[in-house]
Amino acid sequence: ARPTNRYLRLLPLAKMYKVALSQFHAQEFQCSTDLTVQEIIPWGLPDVVQPDQVRIYHLIAIGNLIPLKRFEDFVRVIADVCAAIPDLRCLLIGDGPEREHIINLSQQLGVQDQLELTGAIPHEQVLELLAQSQVLVHPSSYESFGFVLVEALQQGAAVVARPVGIAPELAGVQLATSRVEFYDKVLTSLLASTSVTLPTNFR
Repeated sequence: ARPTNRYLRLLPLAKMYKVALSQFHAQEFQCSTDLTVQEIIPWGLPDVVQPDQVRIYHLIAIGNLIPLKRFEDFVRVIADVCAAIPDLRCLLIGDGPEREHIINLSQQLGVQDQLELTGAIPHEQVLELLAQSQVLVHPSSYESFGFVLVEALQQGAAVVARPVGIAPELAGVQLATSRVEFYDKVLTSLLASTSVTLPTNFR
């Protein structure tokens, strides 16, 4: 749905039945094409809840290591939160061209010991690590849906994300746009004692 998507110019969109994955997706499509979608149908979610596990990781982020995902913001959040929680343990799952940049930034900010990069791993292992993590940090600048947000809630992890994809429509997701907001909401989520659950309409 982004303006840079060349297929928006090639397809006969006015004659097509159009479906979006989220309200955000529908709005982005309308801004790019001046057309509205007929339906919003979110992704379904299989029942794959992990058994209760000790949440040994404070923060987790997941996705392709590309500029769009803005994982350098995740590293900066780690550096900020470390001032309050020095023994922070964090995971970044995924691989891509930004890997070396992220490693270098973590070293520059002095948080290389707090951040573990797993590379690309099987989906089942991703879910298991979500179930062992307290907060998913999702700084991506764009998502049509953002399936990982729903999966994180399903696994009992709190979520702090930019208002993209399904995030603004998900009860339990805390929205942030600036470094200060990410820090405040991530730290609040880490210190909170309330449990996180997936909204019933996604079960």
